[in-house]
Amino acid sequence: MAYDEWLEAYRPVTNALTKSAPFDGLMFETFGPELAHVRDTPADRVWTLVEGDDDTLYVLSGFHFVNRLGYFIAAQPRPPHVDIEVPVD
Repeated sequence: MAYDEWLEAYRPVTNALTKSAPFDGLMFETFGPELAHVRDTPADRVWTLVEGDDDTLYVLSGFHFVNRLGYFIAAQPRPPHVDIEVPVD
């Protein structure tokens, strides 16, 4: 799945906790009130932005810690027991 397809399919919500959120206002930080908000979100709607070994970015389904840069909260839940990896162009 391409990043644009992911945006259309899962419809990440705008981060209303800050006006300067990266990724066109969609990304949540990994600390403070933004992290608390992500943790209060149902797990099937949480996605993690990570940096891969080859310096590329990926959006991974679920809540991850290793190489995390931020989180997204999707309006559309993902299917249960499905791991999705989306390269960010």
